[in-house]
Amino acid sequence: MLIRYFERENIRKYMTQVIGHEADFKYVSPVDMGIYMEAVLKLNKIYPKESEELLNSLKNTDFNDRIPLYLPKEVEVAHKIGNQVNVMNDVGVVFAQKPFVLSAMTKEIDIDEACEVIGRITKMIYDFEQK
Repeated sequence: MLIRYFERENIRKYMTQVIGHEADFKYVSPVDMGIYMEAVLKLNKIYPKESEELLNSLKNTDFNDRIPLYLPKEVEVAHKIGNQVNVMNDVGVVFAQKPFVLSAMTKEIDIDEACEVIGRITKMIYDFEQK
């Protein structure tokens, strides 16, 4: 979606600015992804109308087999998954009573097990944070 609106090089420059080191489209760390998600939230607070489409796209994905998997249905989640061979990733914000950002990245795993584990980790954080 972003590449449709901005040029790839502009996105890379912005990503570099946000994370504080050179951004690489081929490798992104879980920490970097969490920082990017926090940047989306900040942009939404500063420019709510302009960022509404992006945030709504992240909230209304068809892929809810990871971060949202075990959360109550009323808890809104804005997230972006990533899939490659033997890789299942998800980064998002959980809009719970105490919202939190989670970035989960895997490699060389069983795909079904990875989704399950990401879902369980999210639920554990959710349960802990809501106390």
